Amino acid sequence: MRRILIVGCGDIAMRVAHLLHKDNDGRYRLFGLVRNATRFDELRALGIIPVLGDLDNAKSLRRLAGLADAVLHFAPPPTEKSPLRPPFAKGGTNKNAPLANSPPFVKGGQGGFK
Repeated sequence: MRRILIVGCGDIAMRVAHLLHKDNDGRYRLFGLVRNATRFDELRALGIIPVLGDLDNAKSLRRLAGLADAVLHFAPPPTEKSPLRPPFAKGGTNKNAPLANSPPFVKGGQGGFK
């Protein structure tokens, strides 16, 4: 079973998670990084295991090292002060793991994608 970490659990990420969950057949275990525990129920409803963390707090990201085989990164690009890069680069993570990134300007219009 492949472990997939979703970073940036916004509209596009939730649509991708829905598709992965719908066609899962036990192939994937989905994890979703959120900074607020109030989103846990929403993620669980889509078959995502919530992981509490904040991209602007390196200490909260340490538990991510080695968690997933692949990362779907939908969060906006890190700022100069963001500690995002070090936690993903350290701790035995697979440097060859696939990484998908959605630029922050990708939107679905007023009604979203259907």
